[in-house]
Amino acid sequence: MGLSAAAPWLKYYGDTPATIAYPHVTMTQLILETCRKYPKSYAYEFMGKKTTYAQFAARIDLTARAYQALGIRRGDRVTICMPNCPQAIDSFYALGRIGAIPTMIHPLSAAGEIAFYLNASRSRAILTLDQFYAKVASTLPLVDHPVTVLLARVKDELPQPLKTGYALTQGRRIPALPRGGDYVMWNDFLAAGRREKLGPDTGKYDDGAVILFSGGTTGTTKGILLSHYNFNALALQTAAASGFAPIAGLKMLSV
Repeated sequence: MGLSAAAPWLKYYGDTPATIAYPHVTMTQLILETCRKYPKSYAYEFMGKKTTYAQFAARIDLTARAYQALGIRRGDRVTICMPNCPQAIDSFYALGRIGAIPTMIHPLSAAGEIAFYLNASRSRAILTLDQFYAKVASTLPLVDHPVTVLLARVKDELPQPLKTGYALTQGRRIPALPRGGDYVMWNDFLAAGRREKLGPDTGKYDDGAVILFSGGTTGTTKGILLSHYNFNALALQTAAASGFAPIAGLKMLSV
């Protein structure tokens, strides 16, 4: 009997299960199930502003309809070039709801890197913050297909009085957007989604879910397509290994 078959390490697992049964659902289907189970619990907190799971579900639905109104369809790629903020989270799950694939890149990526990512992923749109517009716009002549630029603003998700304080401090350092520029503001994007209707969710657990790019330490950076099953397994493993199961009502800090 081999070492793996004997699995002597299992005696050190404590309450951590040796195996986990992974549901055959997409990430969005799994998170919406949680929203239905814990509607009044908080899904996330951003700079003191709390969003319940019921509110989160509504945001995912509206964002999905907005991407659909933008012309994003099953299999299309959308680059998310954002820090950890609500619009990025909403987009991540909303794209999964309509069968599209988010491509996750760092918002501090250089212009040349962004152009490479857009070309490699064949992204039809890119979501970023208003403060990064000039950099993203400079990459578009290097991209070999049309890309819609979506611009979100941090201040739209801040509670009062932080919203006012931000406008008077960091907000002043953000360059003014050019009038008539080739971009769509997030709030206008959502407004268009309110006129859309979503069809049934036909996503499968083994569908491609997210494209991540490797560090490229041994050559050109490569896009890696992971499935919903990959991500759900990692999430459930993290919860099981935390030692706090069940985790309902607990918090995790994301920096």
